[in-house]
Amino acid sequence: SWGEILNANGPVDEPTFLFQAAQVLLPGGNYRQAAGDFARCGELAPDWAAPKLWLALSSIDRRDFVSALDVTDRIQASGPPQDGAGLAQLLMSRTTALQGLGRTNEAAGYLESFLSQHRDHADVLSAAAELLEQNGQSKKELAVLDELLSREPHDLGLLARKGRCELRLSRFDAASATLTRLLSRDPANADARRYRATALLEAGQLEAARDDYQELLKKGPYAQNARFGLGAAI
Repeated sequence: SWGEILNANGPVDEPTFLFQAAQVLLPGGNYRQAAGDFARCGELAPDWAAPKLWLALSSIDRRDFVSALDVTDRIQASGPPQDGAGLAQLLMSRTTALQGLGRTNEAAGYLESFLSQHRDHADVLSAAAELLEQNGQSKKELAVLDELLSREPHDLGLLARKGRCELRLSRFDAASATLTRLLSRDPANADARRYRATALLEAGQLEAARDDYQELLKKGPYAQNARFGLGAAI
């Protein structure tokens, strides 16, 4: 077992093992220990971008934005990753670090520039949409989601994100139409039904909203919100 190996030989100082061990530590909130393993992994395998990207993310989890920004500086200087997932991690890390340091204008400029260079990667577009949502830039978020849906028109997760975004923009008819597309393929999606009920109610379509709220009453976790919405619809 690994316990016996560690007891007999001490810690394993090998990059692949350290990388996997650090990823195991993260879900338990052991960010500092994970960061140490990611950093050591980067020392042993300096051309491997993944440990550096995860080190930046673990620094952000600890709200150590200075360290996260320093790591992303080093990643960019040595050559950014070429795959979509790695680029998305770099975008999330650097933009969040800049925002955490109060450099919001620089963060916005970096996001726009990065997106223009790497928008052919769906992972980058998805990360950009998430960042735009976090910063309340719903119009820009909607444009990015539309671009993603033009490539993956049947992606139910994207439809859900678009419906919520349209709801935040008070585009109630558009939101109900988007969520209806989603529910036509996933009728058991209670979250989508709840958001559609809200959109219909705000659009003045009381009968249709009431139907959705009545359906939600059958689902325990949503019953209280459904009663509140149904009262407004009636």
